[in-house]
Amino acid sequence: TPDLGRWLSLGLALLTVAMLQLWRGARSGNGGLTLCALSRTLPLDESEKMRSKRLYRLLRNPALDGTEMTPLLVRLALGDHPRGWIPIVVDQTTIRGTQVIMAGVRVAHRVLPVAFVCYEYETIRKSQNLIEESLLLLIAACLPPGCKPVFVLDRGYARASLLRQLRTLNLPFVVRGRSNTMVRVDGKRLSLGRLRHRAGRARRYAQAAYQDAAQEPVDIVVFHDRTFKEPWFLLVPADSTAQLPTDDIVSLYRERMHIELTFRDWKTHLGVRGLRLEVDAAPRLGRLLLALSIAYLLAVLLGAGPPAARV
Repeated sequence: TPDLGRWLSLGLALLTVAMLQLWRGARSGNGGLTLCALSRTLPLDESEKMRSKRLYRLLRNPALDGTEMTPLLVRLALGDHPRGWIPIVVDQTTIRGTQVIMAGVRVAHRVLPVAFVCYEYETIRKSQNLIEESLLLLIAACLPPGCKPVFVLDRGYARASLLRQLRTLNLPFVVRGRSNTMVRVDGKRLSLGRLRHRAGRARRYAQAAYQDAAQEPVDIVVFHDRTFKEPWFLLVPADSTAQLPTDDIVSLYRERMHIELTFRDWKTHLGVRGLRLEVDAAPRLGRLLLALSIAYLLAVLLGAGPPAARV
């Protein structure tokens, strides 16, 4: 657990409680979340002006870093003694022009956020690829002993350099490829979209070479559900049939769909779509999302537990 200090820990706890309080009732502004509403809901016996100042000081504090809280969020989401493979779903969304990359684990038909990073294209100092790769390494390092991640990624992450890095670090992955990407299968050069498959049945092509220039070794699993417009072309480590059976790969990628429910919760039900941050939007949004993530984890875990079923 990071040492945030007494006052910073207190501020984060107050903000988390304020989030939970706001979710209990109706909000103005078509349900949008506002800083004024958050400051008014802080559980403090202070004037509205003092609570507002407290909130703004907290959002300006650079010591409140979401990456340092990742081990705590992982432990909260997974429980005390997790074991085995842990699917980590990663995707990107936009909140009021700020890019948010979020990684999480699936619990109760939601992907619970355990790590995220916020940035703006106009002020980015590092490449987006480096930001994404650093986030994946952070999560892998924060998992408890006895656990190993399986990264489940969409088409935006299907670049050979990332697959090579994950292979070098011995980190399994399931990445959806783009249909127009060139591969080599059994000595033939063709696009992913031309791989033969049968609707409703997954087909695996072992020891393929991904992308013309990189020639990254992978296995390719093609699956076309009859209800989908187009098939999935899923890239996994080469010769990983024993580690990642074909049917398990399809099931793992299905879990990625639950992250869309999480983003909908954030933006619509929890009101993040209504946030207006005019100054230092990316770091301030990151600090707000940290409190929101803790509150969201608590709400989903409590709602999925035995007491909630009895209620």
